[in-house]
Amino acid sequence: KYPAPSKKILSPSDISHGKETHNRTAIGIKNNNIYFIFFKGTLEELSEIGMKNKLEYLLNLDGGGSSKYKYYKNKKYKGVNLEDKKRKIGNALILFDN
Repeated sequence: KYPAPSKKILSPSDISHGKETHNRTAIGIKNNNIYFIFFKGTLEELSEIGMKNKLEYLLNLDGGGSSKYKYYKNKKYKGVNLEDKKRKIGNALILFDN
């Protein structure tokens, strides 16, 4: 069972470390182009990035040590980890270009 709702409704920023500085991963869409965003900051800063770049849609994904980005170029996988340590991840978004 879920806890009974309180009289105060908390924003997602209040209940999911949104006001704290953490690694963030997000996807934005503008003019049918997909943008991947990886940075260390708050959800408010992520929102500002979306507005500054005039993104039509912005989706916050899992962050923290789960923030990873890998791509395939010149027959090699390259990547970006926002933390130095390796960590297993439970899910992934994979895009292919034909």
